[in-house]
Amino acid sequence: MAEPGRTLRLLLLGPAPGPDGIRGEALRHLGRVARRAVPWLFDSRLRAGAAPRNRRRGALLLLPNPERTASNRDPHRPVTLGSCPSKLMERISATRIRDVIESQLTLQPSGFLPGNSTPDQLLHLRAAMHRNAPQHRTAAVFVDHANAFGTVGPDAVILEMRRLSIPNRIARWSAACLNNTSAVVCIDKKLTPSSRTLTRGAPQGTVPSPIMFVVVMQSRCSCSSKVP
Repeated sequence: MAEPGRTLRLLLLGPAPGPDGIRGEALRHLGRVARRAVPWLFDSRLRAGAAPRNRRRGALLLLPNPERTASNRDPHRPVTLGSCPSKLMERISATRIRDVIESQLTLQPSGFLPGNSTPDQLLHLRAAMHRNAPQHRTAAVFVDHANAFGTVGPDAVILEMRRLSIPNRIARWSAACLNNTSAVVCIDKKLTPSSRTLTRGAPQGTVPSPIMFVVVMQSRCSCSSKVP
């Protein structure tokens, strides 16, 4: 399986390791034996539908919010620092999920997928307005998802994954990642002694969070596209 090798080249070398202290740079320098063992280890975990316990533990870092306004007074935005080995496995599973659902996706959630952004949506909107006959009017509804990833429920993710025919082992692994996830808070470069269990949402900063949000929103977007 060549996925870990390709994913290692995409793994960021930033100075922010997770609670285990392993940096992405260390994974880039794995020896020959370790590089052969990593694919077997990851594939066995995916087949078992089980996530390592340290994968479900992250460090919650509060970053200054550059978009603070009069209506958004929160001075910080949370980012979860997870284990770098776990992020490598997350990238592999996220790639497999994307390969399965890509042909089933509508255009609406493209802003959460690689290679797509808000300008793409604006171009789609402009094209829809120009396609409409002059005697008709075009209506547009804009929805701002505040704390979007935090609204994703684990049960909804698994239900939609099965509806989209995502392999059962990946759905089970995703459920294991979302359930019983805990986090400690990083304050002044020190971790709080106790952790808190997260009962809802996909942790901000993890690799699968955007694709899991897209999976949940897919059925909503499909319903809205049927409105005359």
